[in-house]
Amino acid sequence: MEAQSLSEDDLGEDTEEIEIEHTPDITKVIQPENTYSKEVVMKYDELCRISNDLFSRILQLPAYTADSTRWKSLFFQAFSQFDILWQYQQQQRQALDLRRYQIGEIGSRIAHLYMSYYIHTSQIKFLRESFSFYNAILKRDYFDWEVQTEVDVGNLMHKKLRSFSRAIQVSFFLENFSSVQDYLTRLSDIIQKTSSGKGESVPEEYAHVLSEFSSFLSYVCLPIEDDTLLEISPFQTLPAHTPARSDTITFSLGQAVLVGGNTKQSKLIDYTIDHYRMNSLLHRVTREDGIETMITHIHKISTISLIEVLSGISNTLSPHQALLLYISGESTAYSSSYSSIQQTGELHPSYTTNSILLPVHKNSSSIPLQQHDQLFMEDIYPFLRRPLFLLIDCPGFLSQTELSFPDRFHQPFICIMSPPHYPTTIENTMTRGGGLLTLFLSSPLSGLCLICSIQSISTKLAHTALELITQVEDIAFSTLSSLPNLPLSYKQLCTDDTLQYIVKRFLFFWTCIRLHLGFKKDCMPRCYPPIPTILFHSSYLNTELYELFSFLDISDMFMDLSHAIEL
Repeated sequence: MEAQSLSEDDLGEDTEEIEIEHTPDITKVIQPENTYSKEVVMKYDELCRISNDLFSRILQLPAYTADSTRWKSLFFQAFSQFDILWQYQQQQRQALDLRRYQIGEIGSRIAHLYMSYYIHTSQIKFLRESFSFYNAILKRDYFDWEVQTEVDVGNLMHKKLRSFSRAIQVSFFLENFSSVQDYLTRLSDIIQKTSSGKGESVPEEYAHVLSEFSSFLSYVCLPIEDDTLLEISPFQTLPAHTPARSDTITFSLGQAVLVGGNTKQSKLIDYTIDHYRMNSLLHRVTREDGIETMITHIHKISTISLIEVLSGISNTLSPHQALLLYISGESTAYSSSYSSIQQTGELHPSYTTNSILLPVHKNSSSIPLQQHDQLFMEDIYPFLRRPLFLLIDCPGFLSQTELSFPDRFHQPFICIMSPPHYPTTIENTMTRGGGLLTLFLSSPLSGLCLICSIQSISTKLAHTALELITQVEDIAFSTLSSLPNLPLSYKQLCTDDTLQYIVKRFLFFWTCIRLHLGFKKDCMPRCYPPIPTILFHSSYLNTELYELFSFLDISDMFMDLSHAIEL
């Protein structure tokens, strides 16, 4: 389904609003006395009613619906209806005598439709359209209460601040960090100006929003020491794809499911920083390949509902398509109070002893009295019937000895997990700043700066370091691919570009962690099937790695090169 184009130029003299939680009143118009004008107003009211109804229905769509035809049809109707509404208000501008904020609200709805369609389809062009609308809305001050008379100042203030919030979110997803910084500065100015004045004051929630966004930006961006910080994407440089061997059955990534459930992390609206980083990585890889992978975003869900989603998606995949399941969460020991099966209050002996906490909606019918549910590794077993690439960033979840899976279905499967523990030197940082595994997968230079306490780095140094990291990643994967006893799953699933990129960055993460003096043996990442440790004895790999350490002047934080090869 192609949305009808509504570019920034179509905005004319008016457009705006970011309402998501409630329907803004766009039907209030000054009704002229003549009969013709009344007919125009009546038609406009009807167009508004239909558009608002479609918009509300879209907001109620679940994260995943098995029948994509129905929700795509709903979006098509909404785009078409808002296009009709938009054209009508332009043609009848004089008869309707709309206020600027009323026209802005229509544009805001259109912007949010584009954003919503991007969330459901992962198609970046709709995100760009959303940005164009929000940018025009804010640039032209359609919700500026100081230039409009006889208006509800508090209501317009809320609409304008919501517009800034959504524009910032869209800019983050586009990796347009300079726009993020610009919007944050303007948002801060509004808050400071109204806080010091005698008139309407900004709701306290937006000061918190400003703080959250600013904190999120500081975690996401590379620690560049000059103003070009905002022009360098941490997800920018990716290793080259290594062609698959001709005797290997090829697999491709069919869909990705991202579950961001760590409630302690810094957030961007609904997205935890881990969720955001993984989404950005997948988009960066698929943009380079020219193929946009379908991504299902899940923020709050019960275990039963998650299993239903995974089942629905698995049934849509072809035999040679793999499912990527990424889970970021908090680990917890088993508790019968969280269990969705509470007849006995005891866990079956075959289950592992801890789980991942999944935040659920407060009105969840499956768990009426709890705000969390527990996901056990055994809950994933049914999905081993299909090719599966599992990523779990959840410190404390399972030990290496517990990391084993039944090989009953003989399908390619890889599981990559975060270290079970962090050194105390970075433990507090990782609570708010996201998981270390996800950080290295999405931005290996940022990860290296974190574990080596690099506070700032020049632009020139950063670009060279990114090139060296890419070389190390390529060497590590080439070395892995040449191992005679490499498990077949790596050969099969790494024929896909995206999955191969993830494995390359995991290898870089592992090689750095195992040599770092601050990380003990219980801080090592984990994977299944196990990667042969002979990989790490490669003198070529370690020499290139230490060249990177020397370039960044961090060699003293790692063991000697001679010990690295023997370890």
